[in-house]
Amino acid sequence: MALCLQNFISIVTAFCMGITLIIVNTSAEFHCPNYCDCNELYARVNCMNRTLEELLRELPKSAEKLKVENGSMSVLTTGSFSTLVHLSSLWIQNSGLQDIQKGAFEGPTDLLYVYLRNNLLETVRADMFEGLTAVKYLYLDRNYISAIPAGAFTPLKKLYSLYIRYNRLTIVDANVFSGLANLRWLYLSYNSISNISAQAFKGLTSIRKISLMNNSLTSVPKEPLALLGTLNYLNLGDNPIAVLNKTSFPLELKSLSSLYVNDMGLKDLNVDAFKVFPRLQTLSLEENLLETISPLNFLHTLQVLKLKKNPWLCDCQLIWLRTWIIQHQIKQEVMCQAPAGLQNQYLGNIDLKYLTCPPYEGSNTNMTSTATAITATTQIMKTTEQRSSELPRITSPSASKPRPATFKPPMTQTPKVCKDPIVQSLQVISKSPSTLSLKWEAQQERPRLGLDVLFFSKDTKDASGGKSHIGEQAAVLTGLSPGTSYKICVDLTTEAKKFCANSVTPQCVVASTLKSLPSDQQEKKAVSHASTGTAGTAVAAIFSVIIFAITVLALIFAWKKKVWKIAFRQFRNEAQN
Repeated sequence: MALCLQNFISIVTAFCMGITLIIVNTSAEFHCPNYCDCNELYARVNCMNRTLEELLRELPKSAEKLKVENGSMSVLTTGSFSTLVHLSSLWIQNSGLQDIQKGAFEGPTDLLYVYLRNNLLETVRADMFEGLTAVKYLYLDRNYISAIPAGAFTPLKKLYSLYIRYNRLTIVDANVFSGLANLRWLYLSYNSISNISAQAFKGLTSIRKISLMNNSLTSVPKEPLALLGTLNYLNLGDNPIAVLNKTSFPLELKSLSSLYVNDMGLKDLNVDAFKVFPRLQTLSLEENLLETISPLNFLHTLQVLKLKKNPWLCDCQLIWLRTWIIQHQIKQEVMCQAPAGLQNQYLGNIDLKYLTCPPYEGSNTNMTSTATAITATTQIMKTTEQRSSELPRITSPSASKPRPATFKPPMTQTPKVCKDPIVQSLQVISKSPSTLSLKWEAQQERPRLGLDVLFFSKDTKDASGGKSHIGEQAAVLTGLSPGTSYKICVDLTTEAKKFCANSVTPQCVVASTLKSLPSDQQEKKAVSHASTGTAGTAVAAIFSVIIFAITVLALIFAWKKKVWKIAFRQFRNEAQN
């Protein structure tokens, strides 16, 4: 055993020495340029206040992440990154970049992230992005882009997310995004877009999310949106769209689940505008000029309704909304601005008797309006009940009938006597010094919510807490005292018992735990313990040797500044060459 252990340690030592030699040879390969901060382990280089020409001469060829800020590089010339074949992320931010020559990104084949934020780009062209065949995320935020020609992003076949926020776009022309069949997210927020061509979004066959917030749109761009049948999320917030009616949105947006039309100065809202969204889950109408809103009972999938910061008039027309807020237990957001007596109060906290409509002289408007509101509220409640009946149903092996997932047993003042289930044939089927195993049969109505196993000690030794492994027709009581007599009672908890009086006495049986295991079982247990002890000793010895080897490797790893990844990178580069 000792000889084997020595041989194993020799092998581990030789391995460690070999790794050390590799580390010594590779640690000198990653040179960090001046005025840069580098991380060799992650092959990351962060540079400040450098010119492109100087920096490219000094960059290590194995760099995978390059970040340049506050640099001086007005133009990215052809072949600028041709030697950085392992580059995966590129940041050029706040560096005065004005143009990108054709072929500037040729070389890196695994470049996934390109950040060109806070520069001076005024336009983009297709030849700028040649070579970016693998890029998935492109950030062009905070430039001066005022025009994008058709097909400008065609080379970006794998692009997943495109950010063109905080620029100077006023028009989105036709076929601007052609070729981006894999694009999922498109951000055009914080521009000055007032017109979007009917064919602007042509080719976006996989789009899921579009943000057009904070632009100059005066109406919903219905025609271009009609091309986006896969769209899930649409943000039109902070555009001067003052009216929404039943023809505002195209019928093709069947997949839309989130709609944001907040902060638009919206005064006139016809809720029929939202009937084209059968899957809508989130609707935001925050920060508009809405005083009232009609019932939304047709939005059967709605889960989130954002309504805060509107000048709400809390009268009979909002009874339905108060009911909806209470039924869904949502966060209070609707604060009343009128009438004066309800100002600055949350709608959900107001008693129904105060939500009245003012009478109009010479008419029955008050009665008519209130009747209409009550009718709408009744419809909301019916819809809620219908939706509850359509929820997924829970069934257990012991349930006679399925029930809705949100079912709550009704509460009554005087419980009635119900037909309870009966436990029969309760018996002890096996025992040990610390356990008793039971089985029984449940007759008549079967249990719905499960079983309660009650057991008490004859000698006042409480066995509570020993209940475990409870099944519908069996139970194993654990943690019991050896040689002790117990009285065990089994009762059934049913759905009916929640609101009915229980009239059935639990079935009980008296049983005693064994004082000790039989002799043959003790011998088997002893043999098992002996075998386990021998095996455990051998495993412990092997485990100790492994821990020692891992410790040696960890010391070498720390001593050489964590350059395992560099060693692997050199091996990979040599294999490719």
